[in-house]
Amino acid sequence: MHVSHLAVVIHSIFITGVSLAMNYGGANMTWIGYFRPILTCPGILPLIFALTWSGQTRLAAIMAPILGFATGIAIWLSVAKHMYGVVNLTSTGQNLPALYGAIGSFFSPALYSVLISQYKPYKFDWREFLRIELLEDVILETPTSASSTFGGGNGQHDGDKTDDETITPIPDRSSSEASSPHDPEKLSISNEKSVAITSVPHFPPNATSPRIISLDDIVHPFSEETLRELHHWYRIAWIFWITIVLVTFVLWPLPLYRNYVFSKSFFSG
Repeated sequence: MHVSHLAVVIHSIFITGVSLAMNYGGANMTWIGYFRPILTCPGILPLIFALTWSGQTRLAAIMAPILGFATGIAIWLSVAKHMYGVVNLTSTGQNLPALYGAIGSFFSPALYSVLISQYKPYKFDWREFLRIELLEDVILETPTSASSTFGGGNGQHDGDKTDDETITPIPDRSSSEASSPHDPEKLSISNEKSVAITSVPHFPPNATSPRIISLDDIVHPFSEETLRELHHWYRIAWIFWITIVLVTFVLWPLPLYRNYVFSKSFFSG
């Protein structure tokens, strides 16, 4: 929350300065409209990869948009220089330099992401997202409170305990049902908010945090039937996305890209 609020303040100051500079420089809304895709497109494909490709590394996700933006800027300015002999607001505000810059800005991050991901590659385990479910419900108790909760009346740890932590589902305070505190290895994530998952650490006095819960100990909250249905709609979403891209970027605009003065009826259609 602090970072979010700070970002609002910094962005307000930054965008005010940029707006004043553009105003004094003579930039209009057409120029800004041509520049905007070069600025905003680099993050699209790395974001899609982050959600659909387990091979994209953290470094690739961070660096690919930055390199893509730099590539778009380089293409935009170089094409303007090549076609019009000068780099200024007039030349950079023309159609083709902005178009080529936006294309480079959009597609190059995909190449950068794939190449950078080959450096120290790893395969992301999608079960990591199940930890997000845990963060709402897991209570990491201190050693003192943990021992007092589970039979350590004198506040001392049982010297025979060797496990790093014990994962125990316990009922919510509003629930009248009780569950055993000595439930074993598997951690079940319940969809019902009436159940809280409590992590009770048993670690040395010098330790700062308990062991991270093993992914193999996490049970998916959705049934197999629900997962099959989600994958079904996932495929449909991909089909819709490809169709919309083809219609809005190919079938509709490209036939209009010609040396033609629209008639009133054609423009209305």
